Amino acid sequence: MGAAETMNTRNLSVYFGLLMAVFTLFFIWNPFLTSDHQTVSYFEHQGFASGKLWHYQLQDYNCSAIGDWNFDFVVVDPDEFNCPVSKIKGAVLAYISVGEAEDYRGYWERLPKDIVLYENPYWKGNYVVRFWDPRWKQIIFQRIKRALSRGFDGVYLDRVDVYEELNRREEMIELLREIYELVKTTDPNAYVFVQNAVELYPEVKNIVDGFGKEDTWFYDDRRIGGDGLRYLRMARDDGKVILAIDYPQEENHVCTFYRLCKEEGFYCTVGNRELNLSHPITCSSS
Repeated sequence: MGAAETMNTRNLSVYFGLLMAVFTLFFIWNPFLTSDHQTVSYFEHQGFASGKLWHYQLQDYNCSAIGDWNFDFVVVDPDEFNCPVSKIKGAVLAYISVGEAEDYRGYWERLPKDIVLYENPYWKGNYVVRFWDPRWKQIIFQRIKRALSRGFDGVYLDRVDVYEELNRREEMIELLREIYELVKTTDPNAYVFVQNAVELYPEVKNIVDGFGKEDTWFYDDRRIGGDGLRYLRMARDDGKVILAIDYPQEENHVCTFYRLCKEEGFYCTVGNRELNLSHPITCSSS
């Protein structure tokens, strides 16, 4: 081998050595690359821990039990929850249905009936409404203001997905935008969460702080194929908080849910469909 060839070989060795060193430093020291799909860095930045429990309860509250709650996020019904919000550790979100009216709410008697379209066949007493109607919006806005004035840390918006039944996608996005502006104007640190309707994420990414998602891996005890994960991962990777809840009751299904949920870096909980449990159903082997 000639002197020139020897020099070229040495130069290539030095080059590849430097290249490998750069890659090694990048993957070891880069705080945004983790085995948790980039969840650790932004959750730690926000003061939250990925894979932790959250709690979702809409009825049958026991005020003496809430002192034991130790969750970063709790969702409760502001009309039913008469316990002091300040006693709860973590962020307390007010559940509000924006796509349906409920006949047990205080607004029902004064609700203009031409807003009401039809009853939800799966939930008696819940009625799909013309959610784009200004009169309905005012009811929603008043409920949000009242919840924030009581000390709630944000809102958890249900039945956003009713837009699909009514073919009113743009109108729902506009309603979410108006809610987001109202919440942030009232309290810049308050949260806006949307339950389900994760397919809207590309269009609402700048007007939501996170998603609640039901039935991702299990529909009750029936295994399903990761519904909505594509959009949930997009939201997670953008730094949004994901609150996942499934409703399996069999122990092995409960444990499978928590394993899959934690692998994604989401907040995780298992409940019953009545959402009346004072604590999540957990996996005894975890």
